[in-house]
Amino acid sequence: RLLEPDGFLFVEVPNVGSGAAERFGTKWRHLDAANHVAQFDAKTLAGALASTGFASISIATIGMREYSRWPALHVPYDAVMFGVRTRVHPTRHELVRAVARKGP
Repeated sequence: RLLEPDGFLFVEVPNVGSGAAERFGTKWRHLDAANHVAQFDAKTLAGALASTGFASISIATIGMREYSRWPALHVPYDAVMFGVRTRVHPTRHELVRAVARKGP
């Protein structure tokens, strides 16, 4: 109700489907029930947005390295680990970033 019709929503949340979440399980640092009462991966976030009247425009995962001082230095690492030459991977990074549009 706060968003204008045809307005955009930008969301970024921890990715429960990430490689780190899989590796660390219940010790994963973003599995923080006090601050994150719901957990999403790319698919469940897209579903949650769709069920509340949003049309997903873009959804992908990004690494926490995006917030580091030198994110460009990690591109070669991502190329080896994930087979991609950018800092974005469709499902395996620690954060899910979505851009959605609210319909009228």
